[in-house]
Amino acid sequence: DGGECSWDVQIRKLVYLPPPIHRVAAFPTKQRDNVMIVSANHPPRKQSGMLKHHTSYREHEVWDCVGVDGTEICVTSSSLEAPVRTRRDQDDPGDKHYLTMWRITKGMPDVVHRRETPTSQSALCYAQRLDRLFTGGIEEGFVYEYAFDDPPRIDHNVPEWKKPPPGPVALVKCRCLRCHVFGISVIQDLHRRLEDTNLIATGSTDGTLHVWLQGDWHANQATDYDTVTSQDSAMTDISHSHASSVIPKPQDRTELEPLARLSAQTAGSAVLAHSDRHELLFSCGRKPVHGDYSSGDILVWDVSNVEIGMRLQALTPMTSHENRVTDLLELPDEDRLLSADIDCKVIAWSLPGLVPLQTFQGGNCVERVPLYRDAPPLEAGKEDGCVIYGAGPLKAFRRTQPAVKEPLVKAHYDCNMGTFLCGSAHRICVWDGSTGKMRSQVGIPHLLAQDTAPQSPTKLRSRRPVIKGRGKKFEV
Repeated sequence: DGGECSWDVQIRKLVYLPPPIHRVAAFPTKQRDNVMIVSANHPPRKQSGMLKHHTSYREHEVWDCVGVDGTEICVTSSSLEAPVRTRRDQDDPGDKHYLTMWRITKGMPDVVHRRETPTSQSALCYAQRLDRLFTGGIEEGFVYEYAFDDPPRIDHNVPEWKKPPPGPVALVKCRCLRCHVFGISVIQDLHRRLEDTNLIATGSTDGTLHVWLQGDWHANQATDYDTVTSQDSAMTDISHSHASSVIPKPQDRTELEPLARLSAQTAGSAVLAHSDRHELLFSCGRKPVHGDYSSGDILVWDVSNVEIGMRLQALTPMTSHENRVTDLLELPDEDRLLSADIDCKVIAWSLPGLVPLQTFQGGNCVERVPLYRDAPPLEAGKEDGCVIYGAGPLKAFRRTQPAVKEPLVKAHYDCNMGTFLCGSAHRICVWDGSTGKMRSQVGIPHLLAQDTAPQSPTKLRSRRPVIKGRGKKFEV
């Protein structure tokens, strides 16, 4: 089943905010100062809030958004363009850039904390194991690592209505790391379920892709990380001011040495995806500054031996897209990878075979919404609740049958007819993939009755005359 939002502005980006928020942040192409918060519990997807960015009656341009796991906090990065120069504002420093912390509850979102940054931070990443926020921008090759404030100590005798809401309320520490020569285009947390620490990947606009060990940026340096006392390794306290001048800059002009250096697309990586089960890293290219000559190839690397020091193996590129790929999404419970391009074509790939299985018109960006709380049960207890495809109007499809309170046994999508065939224990339903409405259904007893019926032809009832009025009329 699926639904559409009434918001008909074209979507350029989708970000899932983890529980307890459990909503999707949608970025429009025109009203770039707004971030629409869309409910993800049941179709149709309804707009449940808006992150309105404005300062002194001037609108921001929002770059990215990320949620802090286990809290109602999300962080957005935005830029405020400088006003038109007049005699009154000759001292205006120019463009200003911000990191804003929001608290998203059942009501309207509230601003919790706002801080200036030296440059625009177009890439955000939250590392759950470290509880750190990583940011970067395309203007410089620095990665900023922010630490949140400690939770307040709450007395057990305090009533519930007096207790502050859970989650951080400020960014209190920061350090700056020189990871690339040119600007940062993407930062991705590479989760490893069977390891003690995660990896982190940073992509640059010069086409390089670096893989780091999370929390140990000096892992390959000659000096031990625990004994480094330079300004680059220490976290600087920035809680006394919200200005960008308090954020430190690295003193050393040489960049840090990563675990692995990879050659990505020419203009840099736009979106990264990581498969923890198969230990694969995927990359799709960003749009070049001049023209749109980038291809739709998806580069793949095997990252299983990244900590041993071996050179990462580059696998055969995935070349089924004819246009530039805009988004990647892994479905770990199905061993699938979804890729979307600028023409709203979505391809489902098999993992680890990297073979295209299905191609259909979905959207230019895709996002996964896991199962949470009152969401309907899914096939064999899978974690994925639904997959949202965003293009023009925000479309969403569920792999459940809300109208039929029965467990799903088998589901199949027919790309030629644009329909979903969903089978349960007692019936088979046909759903329209474009509208999300049920076309028809048939009960299992009816099908069994047809199978067990004798092969003799159907006999018609005899006709008998009915005397009504003057002429003879027959009924069957």
